Amino acid sequence: MSESAKAAVDIQAKFELYFVTLVFTLLGLAIQTSKPAVNTYLAFGELLSWILLLSAGLIGMYRIVRIPMILNVFAEINRTENLLQELQKHSHTNSAQHIQTDVGIVPISDVISNRELEVNALEKQKKSINNALIKLFEIQWYLFIFSLIFLILSRGNEQFYLLWNAMRSFLPSFSCS
Repeated sequence: MSESAKAAVDIQAKFELYFVTLVFTLLGLAIQTSKPAVNTYLAFGELLSWILLLSAGLIGMYRIVRIPMILNVFAEINRTENLLQELQKHSHTNSAQHIQTDVGIVPISDVISNRELEVNALEKQKKSINNALIKLFEIQWYLFIFSLIFLILSRGNEQFYLLWNAMRSFLPSFSCS
């Protein structure tokens, strides 16, 4: 893996950890600073924001656990590609068209084709894992955003509700008689 790829993986891993930490910190603060709601809708909004934050945090933790898995697939692809290059170089430079393997002496062309199939299978696995992690990040991000929206609305609406009731007491009442 190149130096820039290693740096990108390191930055990505730090971001994942930071984001999960942020989500769980906000969840803890939201729970600790909660007050009894003025009405049921505000209580439901706050509870929903807690559930969304918890879900976003758990998805983030799942993604962090999956990062070593995809790195192992990358390493296996690199190892198999290097072995494939050595076999191809060996087949072009040596007159021997057979090679000793675990199962015995086999044609080098068979070993090369098997390694190419292995690389293709690993590439498909890498793509599948990567697509799943991207989709999970999108879900995590939307859960986080919606949890903040519900939290802000439930906390902000309570203040607005109290302010509106206080202002109503100062407004003159008009009655049609």
